[in-house]
Amino acid sequence: MSLTIGVLLVLLLVAATVAGWRLSGRSPPPHRPASPYPHPSFNDKREKPGNAKQTTDEDIHNEVKIEPLHDFSWQDTPPLQLRPFKPKYHITMAIQTSSPSELIIMDKNYLDRVTARKAILASHPKVVKGYIPSGIAPIRELYAYIMATYLPTRYPTMFSLSPNRTTLHNKITSCLSPVSPLALPPDELLSTLAITIEDDIFLLLPDPATGLHRCVAFLCCHPSGFDPSTKLDQTLAGIHGPVPSYGKIGASMEKFFSKLEVGKPVKRVNWGLQTHKELYTPSGNHIHEHEVGSLTEEDREGIDISQTRLRVELQTLTRLPGTRGIVFSFKTFLYGLDEIRGEGRGEELAVAVEGLRGGNAKGMWVYKGGVRWGERVCGATRCPVIFSLGPRARLPFAMATKGSDDDPTTDRAESSPTTKEAPPLPAAALSDEKSPGVRRAEALASVLTKADYVFIFFGVFIIAFAYGLDGMLRYAYQPNATASFSKHSLLATVNVLRSVIAAAAQPTSARIADIFGRVELVCLSVFFYTLGTVLEATSQNVETFATGALIYQIGYTMIILLLEVIIADITTTRARLLFSYIPNASFLVLTWVSGNISSAVLAVTTWRWAIGMWCIIYPVCAMPLIISLLVTGRRARRSHVMDGYVDPIRALPWGKFFAYLFWRLDVIGIILMIAVFALLLVPVTLAGGFKTSWTSAHVLGPLIAGFTAIPLFIGWQIYTPQPLVPFRLMKDRAVWAALGIALMLNWAWYMQGDYLYSVLVVAFDFDVMTATRVSSFYTFFSVLTGTVLGFVVYKVRRLKFFIVVGTCLFMVAFGLLIKYRGDTDMSSRAGVVGAQVVLGIAGGMFPYPAQASLQVALKHENLAVMTGLYLATYNLGSAFGGAVSGGIWTQVLPNQLAWRMEGFNNETLATSAYGNPFAFAKQYPVGTPERQALIDSYKYAQRLLTITGICLCVPLIAFASTLRNPKLNDEQTLKEDEPAA
Repeated sequence: MSLTIGVLLVLLLVAATVAGWRLSGRSPPPHRPASPYPHPSFNDKREKPGNAKQTTDEDIHNEVKIEPLHDFSWQDTPPLQLRPFKPKYHITMAIQTSSPSELIIMDKNYLDRVTARKAILASHPKVVKGYIPSGIAPIRELYAYIMATYLPTRYPTMFSLSPNRTTLHNKITSCLSPVSPLALPPDELLSTLAITIEDDIFLLLPDPATGLHRCVAFLCCHPSGFDPSTKLDQTLAGIHGPVPSYGKIGASMEKFFSKLEVGKPVKRVNWGLQTHKELYTPSGNHIHEHEVGSLTEEDREGIDISQTRLRVELQTLTRLPGTRGIVFSFKTFLYGLDEIRGEGRGEELAVAVEGLRGGNAKGMWVYKGGVRWGERVCGATRCPVIFSLGPRARLPFAMATKGSDDDPTTDRAESSPTTKEAPPLPAAALSDEKSPGVRRAEALASVLTKADYVFIFFGVFIIAFAYGLDGMLRYAYQPNATASFSKHSLLATVNVLRSVIAAAAQPTSARIADIFGRVELVCLSVFFYTLGTVLEATSQNVETFATGALIYQIGYTMIILLLEVIIADITTTRARLLFSYIPNASFLVLTWVSGNISSAVLAVTTWRWAIGMWCIIYPVCAMPLIISLLVTGRRARRSHVMDGYVDPIRALPWGKFFAYLFWRLDVIGIILMIAVFALLLVPVTLAGGFKTSWTSAHVLGPLIAGFTAIPLFIGWQIYTPQPLVPFRLMKDRAVWAALGIALMLNWAWYMQGDYLYSVLVVAFDFDVMTATRVSSFYTFFSVLTGTVLGFVVYKVRRLKFFIVVGTCLFMVAFGLLIKYRGDTDMSSRAGVVGAQVVLGIAGGMFPYPAQASLQVALKHENLAVMTGLYLATYNLGSAFGGAVSGGIWTQVLPNQLAWRMEGFNNETLATSAYGNPFAFAKQYPVGTPERQALIDSYKYAQRLLTITGICLCVPLIAFASTLRNPKLNDEQTLKEDEPAA
């Protein structure tokens, strides 16, 4: 049953998301296909060139780190394949983060390209290179960096330095070049660069008089529709003079250039079409308005489609540390239209060509040449797409497809030169690739004001206040609900089912958030939360109650994930821990009022209305956050920063759309995960009691099926192109150690916490209000400690020390719980309260810091998925803890009750005490032998649970000790966001 429910809930989750997203009734904003180069936030504080401090060689070395590719094989490395076209053209900067290591990209076309460049250089020397006196210094600095440092470091299999480090040996062309920039005149320096690398280069410096950036040197063997020599000594406005609507971004470009930092290069991608396959094209690719009238029918109809190429420039902006010059470099790629059609993207390209007419650059259709070749290209590219339902399918927005080697001027690529051949997937599907939801989140972050931050965090607090109070109360009501069905012992079963579904829902929700967006998932969480609440409140049996609890759990876990992801999207690494506690800040108050509310509600009504009222309260409390995100998103769309952040999967037919989601979400992996844990963990909680046993078919059968499903799940995760569990990211100890902490934390906690409320009421004789409050102490003191720790970490910028100390303190708390596990005297009551306080202080020192430690070690693209996996592991710990505690409880407690109560000559006494202990406790007050027998039975079971918990603290401390201890900074992540290549 649990497996069926889990599968249905997953399908319902996806269907509800799709329906709300695609049938929203509004037209999608202009969008582009996913690009492997993300858009950065413009909130960084960058040093202005004019205020540059004196830079030493050591400073440069520390700022610019190059990652060497020791096993790189250029012959086996296909070129990047880029598809940046979008349905409607908007002129934007579209700046995207990069890394110093990726200044120059090598591939199998290298030798053909540099050989052709040598011929171009000999034929057109005055056109392809030049400089003015102020450009000599940056030429020398760039030459020295590329020849003496970058190439031999990045590509040691292609370049090496002589023993005395004066000569660079090009192992591919067998050329020897001096590495000192003083060994050659500036003109020869440019020539040597031209035949050593494929990239074209423009060097810019700010004009001393005006501050505007001016071209002081250039090397351009692959111009597209312009004469490079005419750009020398021109400002940015002069260089881009013919470009339609350049004035809309001119000021932004100048401002951005002035703020560009050393060691933080950025990239962008530009595209167009040409009716030939030549790279050197100083004229002809662009058409100006005055030329349109002279076009003939032959110009339009005499186009050879087989020679027509999609031309894409991968452009890079880099700051030189010495001269502070800007290096604008670009590498050109050519793709045949047959490739585009073969990928199933012919229609998309046709739509993009027609989209040149629209957008915010009205002259782009003419300028890019669409007025001449547009009709022929659209007709040639519109053909049936190639698509099949399977992991090896050619998905329509593939960013990776293998091409032939017959034409060295036509670049074809796979997803990555360092990985085995993989099925072509949408760019957003690649783990190193920024998904639409991530790029939209970054676009939204770029327009946030201080007021936006206040309203968003206020919305986070309000919705967290609602689900926090509800969760605390529902945790207390759930035992009453299961007991009302005479199934109190099934409490652990319900908790295990909730944890299993939550474990599958977390990474699934993260994937959906990356595909559709953050605010959409907030709305979806409200839907599931409300639906599950209604089912719980109206249930007439434990099965319906459990179904409602599972659906509610999806909404509950989704919103917990989304709030943490939203906070991580817009905060720096050093502030992450502090702001992560905003959703939990409400527990500082709720701990003290939840008990009063719980007892007051149950005094005037039943648990049904106590749960049901939240289907009204929660949606209302969710509105501030939803409205804040919608308003900010609307402003981002109006300012066009969202133009490049919407995935074109909206335009897919429904069949292909669901096929894309099927593989992107790893539906099979979700089903197998639910099957494994539900089939293994739930039977453990059902095997005990008075009637069931381990040999029963309904217990033994699921266990066998669960063990059988384990290799199926692992095998599928290895086979599928988009696994639910990204094993490759889990090789880093910063990741697996944090996941281990999450698993062991909840596993250990549930050993004492799963039946804590019942133990407090029955064994310690606390009233409902006090028991609810004491069971909430862990939350209160963990939030209080964590909030204070957030300020401390913001100052010291380290996490590991606090995490290790917290795990050790966690073990101390379990030692106290072993001693104080029952009895109604004051010392026992004080002992269990003190143990919960110590447990809470420990809980504030490592769970959220471990999450922050994981997040700061990840690229932004992986943040949501890995946060989801962290929380999923957290829930798996809950599932393991619930299963083990439920197993111990159902195996041990019935036998203890039967043994201790056999002298009362009442055969039903033990059964009633086990089935509904709250009613039994009211019937037999403290001091009666029946109640004492019940207390002693609870103490014995709780002793086994807490001893198991303290044993689990040992691996918990070990995982904490293996974490990394990086220094936090003022960036969104410590990990550089890098393109898939």
